[in-house]
Amino acid sequence: MTNNTIRNLVTLLLTAVFIGVILLLGFGCSTFLSPPTPDVPAIPTINTVVSRLGWIPTLSIIGMAISVAALVNGSKSALPIFIGCCTALGMALATVKYATAIAIGSAILAAGVYIYGVFIKNKAFKEVVLGGENFKTLNPGEPSLSMFKTAHKSSQSKPTGSLVDKAKVKLFGS
Repeated sequence: MTNNTIRNLVTLLLTAVFIGVILLLGFGCSTFLSPPTPDVPAIPTINTVVSRLGWIPTLSIIGMAISVAALVNGSKSALPIFIGCCTALGMALATVKYATAIAIGSAILAAGVYIYGVFIKNKAFKEVVLGGENFKTLNPGEPSLSMFKTAHKSSQSKPTGSLVDKAKVKLFGS
């Protein structure tokens, strides 16, 4: 190993030790000891679940400090790691602060996307039926019409065929 590599390893080790000392002095030994757990309900609330994610900001801050030290020493991969740790820290803090709002918004968004998907599927189905009927009316009596009908019927399952027949009755009345 070269002197530069040894110097980088020693710098990273000293940085990790420094961060550990700062954590011990700033938070005390309670950082590494789990406090007594209160009675947790059988079905945890969202705040209970989020409160168990307290280790994410801690690891993000440690990762940011280590990546800054590596960045100072010329590491090319330190900047993406720093950005990732900053993003993880921001997301963790936002989740802790707005957990209930995020859960309600996610449920509303999921229901909206589902309803939108149902409407799009029905619209697409009607458009496919209309396209097939338009093709038949624009090409009456041609050989392509019989080829279209046989290809169309052979690729449909029985439930799809009955849905198409019902859609034709609904759209065209026959």
